[in-house]
Amino acid sequence: MKKLIIIVALVSPIAFADVYKCTGPDGGIKFQKLPCAGNPDAKPMDIKQPSPAMLEKIKREAVRQQIADEEWRKRKMEEEKHQAELNAIRAREAASDELKASIRQSRIESAEREARWEHEDYCRTRTRINPSDGC
Repeated sequence: MKKLIIIVALVSPIAFADVYKCTGPDGGIKFQKLPCAGNPDAKPMDIKQPSPAMLEKIKREAVRQQIADEEWRKRKMEEEKHQAELNAIRAREAASDELKASIRQSRIESAEREARWEHEDYCRTRTRINPSDGC
């Protein structure tokens, strides 16, 4: 929309007032309504008003650009939405992987505990049978 406003402003009759091209202290080029500072004899640039056909072409191009910009914004929003969905899936997968690892660790600890209990039972039984046999 900004581009359309700028283009319309550029092609409107008011835009064809005197324009001076000046070089600033930093070396940058500036366009302004008043003569450049330090150069009072400066002459305005020769700007010709475009033909009606050219104006129509500029307006069509501005509309085409506006449509292209809108399509780009829609694609960008869709891409961001898709990326957010992918991030959510990855987060769920990571949580699932953490849960699986936790379950795996819990099973290992349970198996170790069970093995320890079986060994203790075995030792108690052996000690009852033969008290001098250390387990």
